Amino acid sequence: MRRDYGSFITPKRQRGPNLSSWALRGRDVFFWCALLAATCLLSCWRGTQTDELNRKPGIASRLRRRVASLPLRHQVLAEGKADLRRGDRQLGAASSSRVGSWVWQRRKRAFDSPAERACKVFCEGELLRAVQTAGIFQDSKEFVDMSMRMDPEVVLEKFYALRPEERKDPKILAAFVSEHFSTPGSELVAIQPQDFTDSPSVLQSLTPGSSYYAWAQTLNQAFASLTRKVSDDVFLNPQRYSILRRTHPVVIPGGRFRESYYWDSYWIVLGLLACDMKDTARGLVQNLLDDVANFGFVPNGGRIYYLNRSQPPLLSEMVLALLEADAGLMEDADFVASATTLLDAEYTFWMEEGNHAVALEDKEGHAHVLNRYWTSTSYPRPESFKEDLASKSEANGTWEMHGGLFANIAAGAESGWDFSSRWIPPGPNGTFSMSAIETSNVLPVELNAYLYRMERNLARLHELQSSATLPKFPFRATNLRPSERKAADILTSPTAIKYSLSADKRAVAMDKFMWDGESGMWRDYVIHSHAGRPSPGGGATSVSNFIPLWAGLTANPLVTDGSIKVAQAIATLKASALVQVGGLQTTVKSTREQWDRPNAWPPLQQLMIEGLVRTNISEGIQLAEELAKAWLESNYLGFANSGYMHEKYNAFIPGARGEGGEYYPQVGFGWTNGVVLHLLKFYGDSWAVLGDNAMLSEADEEPSSRPAASAFDVSDVGSVEVEHTSITTREEGDRAVRERRERVMEIEGGGI
Repeated sequence: MRRDYGSFITPKRQRGPNLSSWALRGRDVFFWCALLAATCLLSCWRGTQTDELNRKPGIASRLRRRVASLPLRHQVLAEGKADLRRGDRQLGAASSSRVGSWVWQRRKRAFDSPAERACKVFCEGELLRAVQTAGIFQDSKEFVDMSMRMDPEVVLEKFYALRPEERKDPKILAAFVSEHFSTPGSELVAIQPQDFTDSPSVLQSLTPGSSYYAWAQTLNQAFASLTRKVSDDVFLNPQRYSILRRTHPVVIPGGRFRESYYWDSYWIVLGLLACDMKDTARGLVQNLLDDVANFGFVPNGGRIYYLNRSQPPLLSEMVLALLEADAGLMEDADFVASATTLLDAEYTFWMEEGNHAVALEDKEGHAHVLNRYWTSTSYPRPESFKEDLASKSEANGTWEMHGGLFANIAAGAESGWDFSSRWIPPGPNGTFSMSAIETSNVLPVELNAYLYRMERNLARLHELQSSATLPKFPFRATNLRPSERKAADILTSPTAIKYSLSADKRAVAMDKFMWDGESGMWRDYVIHSHAGRPSPGGGATSVSNFIPLWAGLTANPLVTDGSIKVAQAIATLKASALVQVGGLQTTVKSTREQWDRPNAWPPLQQLMIEGLVRTNISEGIQLAEELAKAWLESNYLGFANSGYMHEKYNAFIPGARGEGGEYYPQVGFGWTNGVVLHLLKFYGDSWAVLGDNAMLSEADEEPSSRPAASAFDVSDVGSVEVEHTSITTREEGDRAVRERRERVMEIEGGGI
């Protein structure tokens, strides 16, 4: 018999009593009561789970009452911070699948409403295209770093009110931009870091009165001049800005780079720690951790138009650098736990198969995973709009067909090496054209070395958090960075073991797919290239081929003949054309791109110097010292000659700035200052002398008689044009060095 629950609610009238009918209704009452009770219990259980997740019941209501009492910049982010704490709880107790789901949700909400509104002007659309193609600004980045004087909807409404022909008129567009936008810079306010000191500990490594002592004092002061905070109006009207909101001060690189950048921050942090600015360094790292909490990854830089890509994953290195520099930070259990949780999330971002992670199969049929730089964008980079359109014009096809081109260009920017012959197949005449870029077809050596270190770092951090092992693993450098071994044999935390095994698998994969025994170094692995075209990079030697030394890859017991390979790699590097009088040139390929010959970049010098020291082999340690001497000498020569620290230098002419790329050479410069201060703290100034007129202890010697001369061979320089100087022989290279030194001594002696 079908039960009609509606009849109970509206019973039919009966002529007389019906006991069976009343019994049926009694069962119905019992059913509905039971259903109601079950619903209440389920609701209470869900509420308990929510309160347990937040640790405190009613956190949302209390948060709303407290928001009004917070400072302005924290009011804006308070609601989000509560949500982040919920996410952190979920991550801490979740499986890897739940972590991935949480990261996906974060990335899905990466563009909050204000950023989404601002992106209609600064990231895509007809207004962006019109301004960037009108030739109003020499640098495409100038426009997208501006702020709007009114809300984006109003700006767009006024733009579309122009007639179609007016939207293409450069003069009318220039007037429109002037009326509706403010020049870049108002979004960031210069501040003095609270932990700045005139007498940092790095000076204790130097001799008072030496040229390097005064230099270090100046670089220490430069950090103060490069420190910024986000203005209050960015928190009040975020929809009018391209800058990302930051709760802590940032140290900008300098020049056209007015915002923070992901991998730049690592070397800036090292420099800040050398200058005892631990709080500022922690703030920089916390900003990046907040990015992971907000977006599921660390964007390329601190602008909304960078939210479609990341940069080399060095955040775990920054966290460990903080812990090594400040033993008291260990007591901040919340920071350590939160940082580890967010690093888990960043690792998930990099390990998404089909995106950054690529599945491979070796000859024996074994499966492996290695990583690449990758983006999904199909639009020109807003900050380099004209340059990307120029690359498109060199290629054949329609705008829609160039989605792959723009994605590979953005992936090249994600690498930090924007751009290099490593990502571009050589053309018929040996030239390299951006229209042929294939970044995502390359599995880069250094990216996988960074991720190997990240896996090791995460294993260590998870093990250190284990209550059972915490007393055995105090936060000291020797324990944070133990000698590489099969860590799974000594770890107890299941998550730590998981990361350690992932590192072991990566070491085996890099050994199989990237080690080149004939040349004695690692090489990028090319997945596939277009038919009839050579592979990207053309098999050229690059500094990136030796980054596994920094990662400690050869110390992994699963790497075959690791001790032999490290000795081979050191010998190969020392004999290569990469080693020059001004440091390590980036590659041996001459192109118009800035991450190629003859440029030498600060981050690569530091990674290789530290990597050579870590080998604990006398030849490696000696080469590291020679490279450090050459780099410090070149940087000091350039500073004494111009008064500036440059973004990059010429490897063949000490002190000369680097050239090439999409923009004019920049000065400042955040990571350059950081590398110099870090090296000065480690090496001191044992080769510098006292006195105002002297710079180097070997300055009065003939270059050929200096002990380090043999390590910096310029016999294969060829012809390199830098600052109207052509270097073709060793003698001319040495003469250029002497002339620069004489010029520096004139400056120091008061000649000008």
